[in-house]
Amino acid sequence: MTLKVFITGASTGIGAAAAQTFARVGCKVMVHYNASREAAQAVANAIMAAGGEAATVGGDVMQENEVKRIVAETLARFGRIDVLINN
Repeated sequence: MTLKVFITGASTGIGAAAAQTFARVGCKVMVHYNASREAAQAVANAIMAAGGEAATVGGDVMQENEVKRIVAETLARFGRIDVLINN
């Protein structure tokens, strides 16, 4: 079973490193960003270039309605979330 991982703040720093690490071990990764869309896409592109699967989703996790949308988009893409990292 392939784990589906959602990481908030995954466009830079520790979040980006975690996303790439999970992808290296075969997980599918949702790369979340609040403002750094281009940086998040670069992380996802690096994961895909290495043979992994990743997607990006943006939004403010401090807003309940945004969280609901973010989760809905992630579930639509991956079907479930097995691992959640609030970075």
